[in-house]
Amino acid sequence: MRAQVKNRNNNFKFFEMKEIKEDDYKQLINLILKENPEALLASLSFTNIKIYLRKVIESDNLSLYVLKKKNTIVAYAVIAKKVSSLILMFSNMKL
Repeated sequence: MRAQVKNRNNNFKFFEMKEIKEDDYKQLINLILKENPEALLASLSFTNIKIYLRKVIESDNLSLYVLKKKNTIVAYAVIAKKVSSLILMFSNMKL
């Protein structure tokens, strides 16, 4: 089970994602595209962003954290143990 941090009103949940359901993929990708459309990640196709997110959660060097309000993802963060892990992941992707 994933560790969660809740606020006092129990409206928000912050946790590391260890698996991603299809609806979560859609929410995350829409958030990525909406949040910063000029970012490198947002310039990828829906399929490639999905592949990237899957690789992040499967990685030993990267983690995906999300903040949910009820069942809606309102924020996300990709945390890397080393910056080189992020660069390597992008350079290894076949775009």
